[in-house]
Amino acid sequence: MKKTITNLLLISSFLVVQAQTPVLIKDINPSGSGVFKYTTVVVYNEKIYFVGTNGSSGNEVWSSDGTASGTKLVKDINPGSADGNPVGFIVYNQMLYFSIEDGTKGHELWVTDGTSTNTQMVKNIYPGSSGSAPYGFTVFNGQLFFAANDGIYGQELWSTDGTTLGTQLVKDIRPGGTGSIPTSFKVFNNALYFYADDGTHGSELWVSDGTSAGTQMVKDIFVGIYSSYPSLFTELNGKLYFQATDLTYGSELWVTDGTTLGTTLVKDINPGQNYADPEGFTVYDGKLYFSAFTASAGYELWVSDGTSAGTQMVKDIFSGTADGIVSPPWFMVYNNRLYFGATDGTHGNELWFTDGTTLGTTMINDYNPGSGGSYRGSFAVWNNALYYIGYDGVNGNQLFSYNSITNSQSLIVPPIFQSNVFSEGFSSLNLALGSLIFPAAYQSGNTELYKLTSTNLAVGQLSTAINFSIYPNPVSNTIHIELTKTSGPFLVQLYNLQGTLMFETSGNSKMDIETANFPPGMYVVKVSDKNYSVYSRVVKE
Repeated sequence: MKKTITNLLLISSFLVVQAQTPVLIKDINPSGSGVFKYTTVVVYNEKIYFVGTNGSSGNEVWSSDGTASGTKLVKDINPGSADGNPVGFIVYNQMLYFSIEDGTKGHELWVTDGTSTNTQMVKNIYPGSSGSAPYGFTVFNGQLFFAANDGIYGQELWSTDGTTLGTQLVKDIRPGGTGSIPTSFKVFNNALYFYADDGTHGSELWVSDGTSAGTQMVKDIFVGIYSSYPSLFTELNGKLYFQATDLTYGSELWVTDGTTLGTTLVKDINPGQNYADPEGFTVYDGKLYFSAFTASAGYELWVSDGTSAGTQMVKDIFSGTADGIVSPPWFMVYNNRLYFGATDGTHGNELWFTDGTTLGTTMINDYNPGSGGSYRGSFAVWNNALYYIGYDGVNGNQLFSYNSITNSQSLIVPPIFQSNVFSEGFSSLNLALGSLIFPAAYQSGNTELYKLTSTNLAVGQLSTAINFSIYPNPVSNTIHIELTKTSGPFLVQLYNLQGTLMFETSGNSKMDIETANFPPGMYVVKVSDKNYSVYSRVVKE
């Protein structure tokens, strides 16, 4: 029987893959957690910046070049053990901006170039100790936009050019001191979209060109004082898709081209005033994929091409009214397929993929057998593999990888780690400095930053892994494989480019693959021992 492996990569030369081990970047706080377990990581000037504490200072801005010696506190902005709690890191105009509490002025807008000397407050927007609590930092039209409260107008739309004088209110959308609370900023079609409450129409869809006159409501979707709360903005084919609520249809999928007339319901997925709650919008193969709820099928995988007729359920994964997609949904495009977590009722929440068809929507493997499930959330594509947070039924939440070439899922842990630790820090998988960087609590429940570095070896390093020759290439009838490394045994497999395992054998030195009955085309030979897997392409004439 042939075993199918989805999305086999085209290998242009030898590729060697070795087992991976997380490496501690630095034990920042030996007496406790050094990294905030929900921290996000941003790259700036070839370093990563994150929230950390060494035990003597509170949660502050830290930077790292990926080494222990290069991991340092940037500045103790809120002096002593008190927390600065920096949030909203964003790179703008070759500087790093964020919001932080300094102990006297509340949360305000700060900037750094990575040095302590040049880490300073941009402007005390709300004079005194209350703080303006800026959030939603978004670069648009050469400036940095955000929401802030100056104590006079309430939480409103602001912008900055990085200077004190150039940090100013864009518009008092809701006149007076209540504030419109602008939220969910998205740059689309040379404009800034968000939702805000002007005090008359509720929280509705707004747009700004960066000026007061050019900041206006696009449409009152939920007519009257009620709010439609448009959010999850996602661009596709020149339009902006989002979730919004109105009196007639409940929470459904909407679309806008930036005009009032062009802001319309795509489809009433869960008919009537019932909520479909579409979320997880992800563009794949020119269409919009997401989870949505219907009374007849629960939360399942849906797809839309932007039309009502083209918006439909991909598959009722958990047949009946139960949910197949667990909220919140996570989606990731990897090797021309869309991956996500789902349960069919027989198996727990496991890793699934789809090619956009019902038949092509399937579970990869019941990694944690039974109803427990192995998929826990988060995704990152790195080093030709898909990484995510999983559970094997024994070791708590841990880092896993999936390789579509070998159709294999792997648990990735250090040689020594504490079992049954609920590693909430795995909420953040970050690609930076040529590595996969993430917070984890491997020892005693204390969270620190770890990294995976690339394990691909160059062609010139093959002699240290598996040294073999393949001939002839191209081949007509028989592929001859000779291994010069003596420590076998070796497993040899041949795959076509559809991912089907065509042939498999094992041995210690010389092996043949008969290809006479195989159709012409490109194939991939995989040679493995207990530590390495080597891939090479071969052409069948």
